[in-house]
Amino acid sequence: MKKILIVFGTRPEALKIYPLIYYAKDFLNLQIESYFTNQHEEIYIEFRPDFSAFDTVGTLLPQNFGDIYKNLDWFLSSRDKYDYIMVQGDTFSALAGSLWGYYNQIPVIHIEAGLRTNRDLPFPEEKNREIIDLLSWVRFCPTQQNLENLLILDKERLPKKKNYIVGNTIIDRLKMELDKEIIIESLGNYYVCTLHRRESWEKFGEMLEGFKILAGKLKGKQFLFISYPNKKLDEVFNSVSNMKLLKSRAYSDMIRLLYGAEAILTDSGGLVEEASYLNMPCYILRDETERGEAVSCGKARVIGTSLNDIKEKLYWFLESDHIWFNKDTESPFGKGDSAKQILTILSGEDL
Repeated sequence: MKKILIVFGTRPEALKIYPLIYYAKDFLNLQIESYFTNQHEEIYIEFRPDFSAFDTVGTLLPQNFGDIYKNLDWFLSSRDKYDYIMVQGDTFSALAGSLWGYYNQIPVIHIEAGLRTNRDLPFPEEKNREIIDLLSWVRFCPTQQNLENLLILDKERLPKKKNYIVGNTIIDRLKMELDKEIIIESLGNYYVCTLHRRESWEKFGEMLEGFKILAGKLKGKQFLFISYPNKKLDEVFNSVSNMKLLKSRAYSDMIRLLYGAEAILTDSGGLVEEASYLNMPCYILRDETERGEAVSCGKARVIGTSLNDIKEKLYWFLESDHIWFNKDTESPFGKGDSAKQILTILSGEDL
């Protein structure tokens, strides 16, 4: 029996690890438990973790990173030893879990390894991901490009790590909802929009001014903004008639909203992956993306973050009926079986 603890702390992590937890019951030689750090409030988590930190850490990071690590250390020091620590992505909760595993000589498993923007900036938390990749013994990559990034990182390191290309588990989570045969009431008269990334906080005012101009030009379209656990957007958002801020919603409701949209305008990494699988045009409201595979195959376009990027470049693409979009290519992020691939590997190999 391999005993594995998944350490996570945010809603995106929860969405991506849920398929692993759901399907783990079919693998009798795996015992998978979950520990929630409370980096995001638990109201945003749609399943009950096995264990949780006592207090919500909040999103003021990296200042609160020490609290995450301290709470995790207290919890793990009081329990029987796990065989592996599993983490997902690049959050400070994932970093804390990988550091704890490394310093306590428990092998670390990294889900969604190898993503890179190749920019030397504190946000997005790419350095977290690089450190986690360095500390991890088993690494599951969504794409071939992600694996190549790891091989560059490992060029002068021995021994060799165990790397696998498995797709992204968010596609599994999305497919679980689509398999419910969701009913869509409207189609094509609105865009789903998100702004939440920390590296763009200071640009939100300018970006929203661009959206107000855009909404004025496209009066027949609704611009529906989803509020994330990050509250920065709430502080600067001013509604116009066809531009609305919606509360964060359950994942099933979110998928209904996405499925009925004409396009997705987002700075979220997960939504780029979901839009690709839904075969829906996606406009990335950033200056770069670690999901370049979606751009390469014609599923997404990088727009930028300036006023002109939104009111002129984005307007042109929307008005041109997404002329660039390639609906005939497959999603590069998997077919919805990533969790089962991961569990099969963990179940069968001597790691």
